[in-house]
Formats: sequence, structure tokens, C-alpha cells
Amino acid sequence: MKILIEAGLSMGSSVKNINDEIKALAKHPSLKSLNLKVDIDKSFVKSMNEFVAATKVLSTALEQQQKVINESVKTTKMLDGSIEKVTQKQLANGSIITQTTKKINEETKAYSEQKKTLQQLEKELDGYSLARTRANKNKLGEINSTTNTYKNQTGQQVSVNVDNEGNVKNYSQITDYLKQQQDALQKEQAINKQREQAAQQEYTTRKALADKNLKEEEQRNQQFLNQLRTRFAEEQKIARDRDALDKAHSAAITENLNRQKAVADMQAKITAAQTKFKGNSSAVAELNALNAQLGNVSKVSNYKNALTELQTKLTQITSQAKLAGNETRTLGQRFGDAASKVAMWAGATSSVYMVTRALRDMVSVVVQVDSQMTQLKRVMDESTDFEGMLSRSIQLANELGRSITEVNENAIGFARMGFDEDQTMNLAKTTTLLQNISELTPQESVDTLTAAMTIFNVEASKSIEIANKLNEIKFGLLM
Repeated sequence: MKILIEAGLSMGSSVKNINDEIKALAKHPSLKSLNLKVDIDKSFVKSMNEFVAATKVLSTALEQQQKVINESVKTTKMLDGSIEKVTQKQLANGSIITQTTKKINEETKAYSEQKKTLQQLEKELDGYSLARTRANKNKLGEINSTTNTYKNQTGQQVSVNVDNEGNVKNYSQITDYLKQQQDALQKEQAINKQREQAAQQEYTTRKALADKNLKEEEQRNQQFLNQLRTRFAEEQKIARDRDALDKAHSAAITENLNRQKAVADMQAKITAAQTKFKGNSSAVAELNALNAQLGNVSKVSNYKNALTELQTKLTQITSQAKLAGNETRTLGQRFGDAASKVAMWAGATSSVYMVTRALRDMVSVVVQVDSQMTQLKRVMDESTDFEGMLSRSIQLANELGRSITEVNENAIGFARMGFDEDQTMNLAKTTTLLQNISELTPQESVDTLTAAMTIFNVEASKSIEIANKLNEIKFGLLM
């Protein structure tokens, strides 16, 4: 048997295999009556007995050394109400052991006070909800505690450590944190209340200031409207005075033309009479005197009466000359004289009408241009060079073959949109070109160009490109 076991060990069998083999051998029927005897060397037994005896002597000596030979207990009541108990023990070896029970009692009391369950703590976590839970393990992989994280609506978090019995380990820290948070919340509420009061005062002040500014703005607007009304009334009066002056000037021109025509008619009559009665020296002399009087008619205020007197004298002279029989002109000459008078009258009348109509058109254009410049002054800055704009409008009208009123109308349309002087005149040039290549009115040209600039995001300085493109399209369609 001994040989088999050593063989098994020498083969590297594990302890488990050896035990299994021993159990198998023990259950074998042939080994049930086996009696094993172990012989131990007597010297070994003697050594062991001596070792045991020495151990007992050493143990007895140690007990004598650790034996308390004197013990004293001192109890002291502290000012804070706690009781401190100090115990001193003197051993046989001379050492003194001092034990204080106060610290142990305080730690036990503190532990008891902090031994609060998680349910008790959750009642105090007002406004917090459980966000996550984490199990903590020791080195052996056993769960020895749990960490619960709670979170409120403002995002603040509290971590609670709980042992396996459900007791909170950091209860005092959490309660201190909650107290600090409550104090901070109260302070924040107080600060918010102060801020609300300050905001209310600021709102009241701003409202009062805004009301004051609004009232002042209304007053300024009213004054501005009154100034506009006054200015409009003055401009209307100026326009009426200008119209009256233009009418008076036109009437004077017409009156002067009528005077010249009447004098020319009388001069023609006198000249015809001089030719007709050139053989009658007496009649010729009287006609020359009558012609001299006609030269002074332009200096007389009431020329019509003077011409009437001259006509009466001319009739008398021609009547007397006819009676004298001194008429020498032929019938063809009389017809020629009559035709020349008719032609002279027609030419004079046409000239008068053309001059009058031109003057009226000129006055109308001047009034319209002045009104347009007034509109530009109302919608543009005071620093704008309006005289320069008028000069550029006249130049554009001459270059593009359009009336100045049409160019100004285009400029007014863009000035009302907020464009400055250069942008307005560039756009006015483009719209005038659009009128030349199309049948658009000034307003339609302004609307078309504005829409094209908005759609294709074209600047005012480059608006001429739109007219060029439209012209190319039109030319392409005609081809």
C-alpha cells in the first residue's frame, strides 16, 4: 500500500485524485478488516513532551506578567454635559494601560444619530428624484453598499451612499448640503425679489420717460405738419401769383402783338393809299403826314383810339382823292394789294398764335418742373444737390430724347424708395432707356426695373445692365 501511494505522488496526482483513490480503497471489501499500526521513534516523543512542558511554563509566566496588580477609575463630568471615564491598570511587568470611554460613547452616539434609513432621507429630499443607482463592490466582488444619485429640476445632484441594511452612510453631509441649498435658495429668492422691485422701478421710469418722449414726438410731429401746411399754402400762393404773372405777361405779349399787327395793318393801308394816289400831290402829302403820326402810336397808351383816328383821316384822304379822279392803279394791282393784305394778316395771325402757344407750354413746363423738384425735396435729404439733379435731368432729357418732366417723374419714383442722389439719377436714366425701347409709362418703367432689381439682386449702379439685356431680348425677337 505504501508503495502505491508514493507512486501516485511521484506521478503528480492532485490531492483530489489521491483522496478519491483512498476512498476507493477504503470501500474495498478486502480492506474492511485492515488494521494499520504506526511506529513513532521514542526520541521524537520525548522531544515533543519536553516542548509541551516548556510551552506551559512560558504561558504561565506570561499570565503572571499580564496580571493586573492595581486598577484605578477616574470619572469626570465635562462642561458640555458629557461624562469622561478614565481607567488605569498597572500590570505585573510594570506597564500601565489607560482606557477612556468618552470617545467610544460619543462615536456610538454619533453613529446612532446618523443611522438613518434611505426612506427617512428621501422624505427630506424635497424636489429631488432618483436619477441613477450604482452598486459598489469590495475586493472579493461582494456588494457592500449602493450609491443613489438624486437630481432636481435645476440640474443639481446629490449622491447618497447606502449600506446593505438600507442605512445612509453620509446622512450628515447630505443634510448639511440640503440646508446650504435651502439657504442659497432663500438668498436667491430675496435677490430675485430685489431684482423684481428694481425692474419694476426701472419699468416705471422707462415708461414715464417713453410717455414723455412720445408726447414730445407728437408735439414735434404736429409742429412739422403745421409747418408743412404753412409751406404748402405758401407754395400754393406762389404758384397762383406765378400763374397770375404768367397770364399778365402773356396778355401783355398778346397785347403788344395786337398793337404791332394793328400798326402794321395801318402802315399797309397808308402805303397802299400812297401807291394808289401817287399822282395826287395833295393826297400824298396828307398820307405822309398820316404816316408820321402812325410812328408815334407805339408811344401812346391807348393805341386803339389813336389808330381809329388815323383810320378816319385815311378814309377822308382816300375819299377826297377818289373824287379828284387821280386813281391810277389798274384792277390787277388792286387784286394784288388785296392778296398781299390777306397773306400778311394770315402770317401775322399764325405768328401770334405760335408765340402764345409756345409761351403757355413753357410756363406749364416750368410750373410742373418746379412742382417735381418740390416733391424731391420732400422725400430726400436736405444735403442733396437738387440743382445738380435738375441739371442732370435736363442732360438726360436731351441725350435720350425725352421730356424733362418724364425724367423727373422717374427720379421721384426711386427717391421715394430711399435711394440717394447718385442711385436715383442712375435708376432714372435706366427707366428712361426702358421707355425708349418699350411703350412703358414712367410709373410702369419704375415698377418693372424695381422688380427686376429685386429678383436678380442687382445694385442701382449696375441697373443699366437690365435695360441692355431687355434690349438684346427685344432685338433677338425682331431678328
